[in-house]
Amino acid sequence: MSIKKFLPRTTEWYINRLTHGSFSMQDDSVNALAKKKYFDPIALLSSKDYLIRRGAMRVLGKRRNVKAIEILVNKGLSDENYLVRDEAVSALGIIGGQEAMKAIVNEGLCDESISVRKAAVWALGRIGGSEAIEEIVSKGLNDKNENIKIAAAFVLASHGNSKAITTLVRALTQIRYSYDRSKVIKALSGLPVEKHHLVDGYINVLNDMDFFNSLKGEVPIHSSHIGPLPGGFIPQSKRDQIYTSICNEIKSSALVALYILGDPIAIDAVSSVLTYQEIDRNVKETAMEVLQRLKENKQKRSSQIFEKEKVLKTLGRGL
Repeated sequence: MSIKKFLPRTTEWYINRLTHGSFSMQDDSVNALAKKKYFDPIALLSSKDYLIRRGAMRVLGKRRNVKAIEILVNKGLSDENYLVRDEAVSALGIIGGQEAMKAIVNEGLCDESISVRKAAVWALGRIGGSEAIEEIVSKGLNDKNENIKIAAAFVLASHGNSKAITTLVRALTQIRYSYDRSKVIKALSGLPVEKHHLVDGYINVLNDMDFFNSLKGEVPIHSSHIGPLPGGFIPQSKRDQIYTSICNEIKSSALVALYILGDPIAIDAVSSVLTYQEIDRNVKETAMEVLQRLKENKQKRSSQIFEKEKVLKTLGRGL
């Protein structure tokens, strides 16, 4: 066994691991540097290596020193690298307080980077309080990026805020992996979800053309994202096929959910699917089957209401 394993670790050794170590090594280094009483992470902010500057942000957050807020705002949130800004926002969320929250709202939630805006949502959730929750509702749930909307909904759900319900229901249709769907279901389980919330959510998915149009920007342009393809970059025709496939999968999921719920209020939304010019055959067949079930349910409901009124009139004459 090497004797180096038992030698004391120097500050320089930990700093070096911020750039060359694995994620777990970086975490160990951040924790170790945060505990070094006479180590000043501010000195690392002049480094040309963004990983060093990122590590400095994490150390400042670990120390939870209110005096670090000014540095995090002036240096961290203005850094050219989004990963450094991301960690600065997270550090502000750990430290907390009115000044930190103001910076997160004014700069973090408005950052051009999706990663930074998402970190801002989680940071506000960590700070908590009515003002932070209000900002998540007004800006997080209304962000142009769907992933940030979902992150905002998760945070709101953790605080028991029912305004997360609609977005989480939408997410059940849009999220493609069972593990992520289980997290959405778990978040919804702690909220007062009623049947009409689910129906409204799935209707909203079918009617939201802006959402489907936004998916075009999320289709990968490089083959490394979806597996080996000759030529490296995916041709536009292939990207169009991927986009169409994703849209059809989402529409089908929403239609199946509405079939299970069986509420006739969704008839118009399902009918609108059949008016699409380039509707997929499977989606069309599913929509027709759902529409038939909903119309049957509407007829049954009308018959039940008629019978109920008939009974009431008979009782009224008897009185």
